[in-house]
Amino acid sequence: MKKVEENAVEIKKDNAVAVKSQVQHTGFEDMSDDVSLILPIVKVMQSTSPELDLEGVSFKKGDLVHSLLLEKVPAKFVPIKFFDSKVLLVPQKDDDKEALRIKLNLTPEEINSTNILCQAKDGRTGTRYGSCADCEKFKWNNETGEKPMCTQSLNAMGVFVEEDGTPQDFPAVIRFANTSFKHGRKFYSMVKMSRRIYDRLYTLTSKKVEKNNNAWYEIVAVPAGKPTEEQLPFIIEMFDDFANASFELNEEVMDSESSDDDGVVEY
Repeated sequence: MKKVEENAVEIKKDNAVAVKSQVQHTGFEDMSDDVSLILPIVKVMQSTSPELDLEGVSFKKGDLVHSLLLEKVPAKFVPIKFFDSKVLLVPQKDDDKEALRIKLNLTPEEINSTNILCQAKDGRTGTRYGSCADCEKFKWNNETGEKPMCTQSLNAMGVFVEEDGTPQDFPAVIRFANTSFKHGRKFYSMVKMSRRIYDRLYTLTSKKVEKNNNAWYEIVAVPAGKPTEEQLPFIIEMFDDFANASFELNEEVMDSESSDDDGVVEY
């Protein structure tokens, strides 16, 4: 049995990840590190979600769905790690792209040569504009209500708990961005108040939002008690396995996976 000592996670195309952790795996000793895994993301079904059109499934708008298993996730969730990221994406619509180009004083060549203008994988330092603390591009305009040019994501990795109380045997990630970001901040604040990150369970639900003749769903977390003595050892083991791992989300899919007050929703 081979034990891998180093912790690292590298996100590749379509949220693919190469994972090395302290977990002892059997049956995979002859696999090279070149074959990547896919980071499981929990998606809330929107009116434009492609999963609603898949054969053999019966999802509806507002359902929380595991991106790999294509199954509705259990309601109970315990977090084991938070991480954030920021990205300034080039809009897909030509009018929005031109407006951003003018606002940032970019040439047509600069804005047409990439899908990502700036990215802070650690949430702190951007590839083009430097320190996020000194940059206003990810902040909402409180005077006009204009949303940020740069999207900040608050990401929570954790373990779902089945209805019978059994924790699932692999983690998944919940992303809070755009109008869902406020729910992520509240969730993060609740968890931060606990003595340990995994001290409480939370129920994940979706909330329907309607504005300007558009409607979409956002993920909301509410407290749901504490893990039982039977659940806690496995949850602590998962925390130990992933606490020191680093994560880099593939931000190129954010433009079609985020909810905003224009009703463009895929996440």
